[in-house]
Amino acid sequence: MAEVRREKRGDERVNARLPVDLGSNAKGVTRNVSATSIYFETDSSMYFVPGKRISFSVELGVTGRDMRIMKVLGEVLRVDAQGGRVGVAVKIVESRIEATPLV
Repeated sequence: MAEVRREKRGDERVNARLPVDLGSNAKGVTRNVSATSIYFETDSSMYFVPGKRISFSVELGVTGRDMRIMKVLGEVLRVDAQGGRVGVAVKIVESRIEATPLV
Protein backbone atom coordinates (compact mmCIF):
# COMPACT_ATOMS: atom_id res chain seq x y z
CA MET A 1 0.00 0.00 0.00
CA ALA A 2 1.26 3.49 -0.83
CA GLU A 3 2.22 5.78 2.03
CA VAL A 4 1.15 9.43 1.83
CA ARG A 5 3.20 12.08 3.59
CA ARG A 6 3.07 15.86 3.82
CA GLU A 7 6.31 17.81 3.44
CA LYS A 8 7.45 21.41 3.39
CA ARG A 9 7.81 21.16 -0.37
CA GLY A 10 4.10 21.88 -0.78
CA ASP A 11 2.81 18.87 -2.69
CA GLU A 12 1.58 15.71 -1.08
CA ARG A 13 3.94 12.86 -1.95
CA VAL A 14 3.02 9.21 -2.31
CA ASN A 15 5.67 6.56 -1.76
CA ALA A 16 5.19 4.20 -4.69
CA ARG A 17 7.33 1.71 -6.59
CA LEU A 18 6.23 2.00 -10.23
CA PRO A 19 8.23 0.91 -13.30
CA VAL A 20 9.89 3.72 -15.27
CA ASP A 21 10.88 3.40 -18.94
CA LEU A 22 13.63 5.86 -19.84
CA GLY A 23 13.97 4.69 -23.45
CA SER A 24 16.99 3.01 -25.07
CA ASN A 25 16.36 -0.07 -22.90
CA ALA A 26 17.00 1.98 -19.74
CA LYS A 27 14.68 1.26 -16.82
CA GLY A 28 14.08 2.56 -13.34
CA VAL A 29 11.56 2.56 -10.52
CA THR A 30 9.81 5.45 -8.77
CA ARG A 31 10.39 6.02 -5.08
CA ASN A 32 7.79 8.75 -4.65
CA VAL A 33 5.45 10.83 -6.78
CA SER A 34 3.38 13.98 -6.38
CA ALA A 35 1.17 16.06 -8.66
CA THR A 36 4.18 18.09 -9.79
CA SER A 37 7.23 15.85 -9.37
CA ILE A 38 8.61 12.32 -9.52
CA TYR A 39 11.66 10.81 -7.86
CA PHE A 40 13.00 7.63 -9.44
CA GLU A 41 16.05 5.42 -9.13
CA THR A 42 17.91 3.72 -11.96
CA ASP A 43 21.10 1.77 -12.52
CA SER A 44 21.22 3.06 -16.10
CA SER A 45 24.43 4.60 -17.38
CA MET A 46 22.40 7.54 -18.73
CA TYR A 47 23.79 10.90 -17.67
CA PHE A 48 21.26 13.18 -15.97
CA VAL A 49 21.96 16.91 -15.72
CA PRO A 50 20.01 19.31 -13.48
CA GLY A 51 18.08 21.80 -15.61
CA LYS A 52 17.85 19.50 -18.65
CA ARG A 53 14.53 18.18 -19.91
CA ILE A 54 13.92 14.46 -20.20
CA SER A 55 11.06 12.31 -21.48
CA PHE A 56 10.07 9.03 -19.87
CA SER A 57 7.02 6.93 -19.06
CA VAL A 58 5.68 5.48 -15.81
CA GLU A 59 3.60 2.30 -15.72
CA LEU A 60 0.58 3.10 -13.52
CA GLY A 61 -1.06 -0.33 -13.64
CA VAL A 62 -3.80 -2.31 -15.28
CA THR A 63 -7.38 -1.04 -15.48
CA GLY A 64 -9.79 -3.52 -17.04
CA ARG A 65 -8.12 -4.63 -20.27
CA ASP A 66 -5.75 -1.67 -20.55
CA MET A 67 -2.35 -0.79 -19.16
CA ARG A 68 -2.25 2.84 -18.00
CA ILE A 69 0.98 4.62 -18.89
CA MET A 70 1.86 8.18 -17.88
CA LYS A 71 4.05 9.90 -20.47
CA VAL A 72 6.15 12.62 -18.84
CA LEU A 73 8.19 15.55 -20.05
CA GLY A 74 10.15 16.80 -17.07
CA GLU A 75 13.04 18.93 -15.92
CA VAL A 76 15.78 17.30 -13.86
CA LEU A 77 15.95 19.04 -10.47
CA ARG A 78 18.51 16.93 -8.63
CA VAL A 79 20.69 13.86 -9.17
CA ASP A 80 21.80 11.72 -6.22
CA ALA A 81 24.50 9.03 -6.41
CA GLN A 82 23.38 6.01 -4.37
CA GLY A 83 26.00 3.28 -4.57
CA GLY A 84 25.58 1.66 -7.97
CA ARG A 85 22.29 3.45 -8.58
CA VAL A 86 21.29 7.03 -9.38
CA GLY A 87 18.33 8.88 -7.86
CA VAL A 88 16.72 11.53 -10.06
CA ALA A 89 14.25 14.20 -8.92
CA VAL A 90 12.15 15.52 -11.81
CA LYS A 91 9.71 18.43 -11.99
CA ILE A 92 6.80 17.50 -14.27
CA VAL A 93 6.48 20.01 -17.12
CA GLU A 94 3.85 18.07 -19.10
CA SER A 95 2.18 14.70 -18.64
CA ARG A 96 -0.59 12.65 -20.14
CA ILE A 97 -2.05 9.27 -19.39
CA GLU A 98 -2.47 6.75 -22.19
CA ALA A 99 -4.28 3.43 -22.22
CA THR A 100 -2.50 0.61 -24.02
CA PRO A 101 -4.59 -2.52 -24.71
CA LEU A 102 -3.24 -5.71 -23.15
CA VAL A 103 -2.59 -8.41 -25.70
